[in-house]
Amino acid sequence: MAYLNSGKLLKPKVPGKYGKLFVPSDKKPAAEVDWRDKGVVTEVKSQGDFCQSCWCFSSGDELALQKAVDQIGPISAGIHATKIFEYYNGGYLYDPLCSSKSGRGNHAVLIVGYGGNGTHDYWIVKNSFGTTWGDSGYAYLARNAGNNCGIANHALYPVL
Repeated sequence: MAYLNSGKLLKPKVPGKYGKLFVPSDKKPAAEVDWRDKGVVTEVKSQGDFCQSCWCFSSGDELALQKAVDQIGPISAGIHATKIFEYYNGGYLYDPLCSSKSGRGNHAVLIVGYGGNGTHDYWIVKNSFGTTWGDSGYAYLARNAGNNCGIANHALYPVL
């Protein structure tokens, strides 16, 4: 993932040969999805004290990302994480300091679901800072909030 390579995006030499674009169906996505409930998400790990050593469970369109999480499963994503994210300790997280622009990502996370609490929509994000960070290793990052932290810019999944 680019975020393990000083933020430089690597491009395949032969476009289209190494992956395919997710084209969401016309089906409306579920109101809420949490893949932890389906037993397909491993336990939260800690990357320790090593800077930019995110674990490898790693176009800006949040609706397409929502459909991918609904139709495919957990999705790896690169986000722009600030000190607000670093010191997050639970609850809904909207970070006004992070960028929604492509190319600003500096951290890899796994989107394991999404939902809402009646006031805010959120992504359920698995992090690599251990279980003492956030809500037992997870964050509830703002969804439908202008692509907060660029969560939909560099989302990817394996094609097996």
